[in-house]
Amino acid sequence: MLIVLSMFGCGDKSTDTSIHTDTAETTSVVENDDTQYVFLNQDGESSVSYTGQTYRNLLIHDLTHYIEALDERMLTDIVTSGQVETDLLFYLESIKDLDGAFPHGYVVEGETLLQTEYADVSTGKNLLEKLAGNDSVTDHQDWSTAFYGWGEADVSSPESLVRLWISQLDAQAADWSNVASQTPNVYTSRDGVDYKQMLHTFLLCGVAYSQGTDDYLDNDVADKGLLASHVPTEGSTYSALEHAWDEGFGYFGAAQDVILWTDSEIASPSALDRNGDGQIDLKSEVNWNFSRLAAQKDLDGLGTDFTADAWKAFWAGRDLLNRTVGAELSDTDMAQLVELRNQAVTAWEKVLVATIVDALNNTVQHIDTSAPLEELAHDWSTMKGLSLGLQFNPHTSLSTEQFMQIQDLIGQFPKTNGQYIDDLLSVRQVLVDVYDVNEGH
Repeated sequence: MLIVLSMFGCGDKSTDTSIHTDTAETTSVVENDDTQYVFLNQDGESSVSYTGQTYRNLLIHDLTHYIEALDERMLTDIVTSGQVETDLLFYLESIKDLDGAFPHGYVVEGETLLQTEYADVSTGKNLLEKLAGNDSVTDHQDWSTAFYGWGEADVSSPESLVRLWISQLDAQAADWSNVASQTPNVYTSRDGVDYKQMLHTFLLCGVAYSQGTDDYLDNDVADKGLLASHVPTEGSTYSALEHAWDEGFGYFGAAQDVILWTDSEIASPSALDRNGDGQIDLKSEVNWNFSRLAAQKDLDGLGTDFTADAWKAFWAGRDLLNRTVGAELSDTDMAQLVELRNQAVTAWEKVLVATIVDALNNTVQHIDTSAPLEELAHDWSTMKGLSLGLQFNPHTSLSTEQFMQIQDLIGQFPKTNGQYIDDLLSVRQVLVDVYDVNEGH
C-alpha cells in the first residue's frame, strides 16, 4: 500500500528552466545543470544540505497518517483518555529526545527506501520547536500576541491551537463508543472540523511555510537567512547562506530533479527511483507536501505551472550562490538573490492560495448539495488550515486587514446556509483579486 497521503484534490513540467544569473560581480563561472538541484564545492563535494527539513516533512506525513489510521484502529481498540494525545506529541515533541533508530511510517509499494529509520534521515529534531512562535528570532510578528484566526479562549499562539485540536481529538477518541453514531469518523467533530486536515495543513504552514519564508529565505535579521555569511567555516562544505537557501528549498519539498517529472508523477506516487540504484532516497527522490500541492494544482487545467515557477527561482538562486561562495555577496548579487527569493516565495504562496480556493469551491458545492459531513469537513478544514498559514509569510501580498476579514468570514466551523456561501464567495474574491489566481472550475 502506498502511504503518501492525498490530502488535496490533484501537464508535464516545462524544462525551460534557464534563468541567467551572470553578473559582473560574480567571482567564478560554474556550469551547473539546471535540471538538477546538485551543487558541488571547489573540492568536488556536495554543498547541498537540508536533512532537517526532509525530517520534518516526514514527521508531518507520519503524524497525519497516524490520525488517518485511527478510524480503522477504533474498530477493534478502545483508547483511554490521553492516549491519542501522547501518541501525537511523540511526533510534535518527544521524538527529539530519542535516537531515532526505529522505523518511520513512509512506505512506497513495491519499492525499497534508502532510509528506513528516522535516524537515517536526521535526529534531535521535532515539529514544535520550529512551529511559528517557538523559533522566534526571525519571526516578523510576535505570535504570542499577533496570531489571529481562532477565537477560543485557550488559543493565544500557534502551539496552543495545535494542542487544542489534539486535545479535542483525544477526547473524541476516548469517548468514541458514545460519539460514533454522531460523526462519520473519529477525527471529524460533530460541527464539521476534520482534525486530521486541520493539523496536517496548519503544520505545513506553521512549520514548513513559516520557516521557509520567515527564516531561511528572509533578509531582515543579521546573520540569519539571506544575511548569513557566504564564507564557509573551516571544515564545512557550504556557507551558512548556501545552507539557508537549501533549507528553504527543503521545506518546499521538491525532489532534486523535479523539473523533469510530470505533474502526475509528482502528485502520485511522488516518489521515484530516479537514479536507478534500486532505492528511493527520501532526501532527493521524494516530493513532499507543498511540492505535491503545486503539481496537483497544475493538473487542474487552469494554465498554471507552479512547479516550474518555483523551480526556476530556487535553482537560479542556488546557482548564484554556488558561483559566488567564498566572499560576501556584492550589493548587485544580493539584490538579484532577493529578487529570486521573491519569485520563489510568490510561487509558493500562490500554490497555497490556489489550494485554498479549490477547497473553498468544494466547500460551497458541498453546502449547496447537502453533501455528507465527512466531505464538507474535509474541504472546509483544508481551506481553514491553509488560510491560517497566510499570516506566517512576511512577504505576503495580503494585508493584515484582508487576512483578518477572510478569517472572520470563514469562521471556526462550516455553516450550511446561503449567507455562509456568500461569505465564502467574498473570501474567494479577495484572494482572486490580491493574488491574481483563477477562481477555479
